[in-house]
Amino acid sequence: MSANLIQLWLTQFDRGEINDEEAEASLTAEYEAQIAALERKVGQLTMELDLIKKTPTSAPNLGDAELVAIIEEIRDELSCYEYRRETRELNRRGHLVNHKREARVVRANQLGIKPRKWYVRTTDSRHDHTSTRSCTAT
Repeated sequence: MSANLIQLWLTQFDRGEINDEEAEASLTAEYEAQIAALERKVGQLTMELDLIKKTPTSAPNLGDAELVAIIEEIRDELSCYEYRRETRELNRRGHLVNHKREARVVRANQLGIKPRKWYVRTTDSRHDHTSTRSCTAT
């Protein structure tokens, strides 16, 4: 509330032009108008914030060739990442990609991680023994 408005009310009250009830009513009306204006502003800001949240941070249509190049770049830096971790890394870098799309692109371009071949060694053929004993009787 401005000082000029208060001064105006005081001078009007001193002249007898308004009484206490009228001053309170006009003050209440002034406050209600300010509250309504603030509520409208809050509504506008809320709508703007919702719009900003829904707006993607990068171009949503990243081509498959561009996506393959970025995936290969990530694989060079972080070779042990599979498609789920790569998807999170892509999202951190600002590319909005779904994990299902990335899995499809990885499969289509044969970029899958080749698993290690694990096998169990059952015989040690690198031993020091030069000959074996015969089981026949002499």
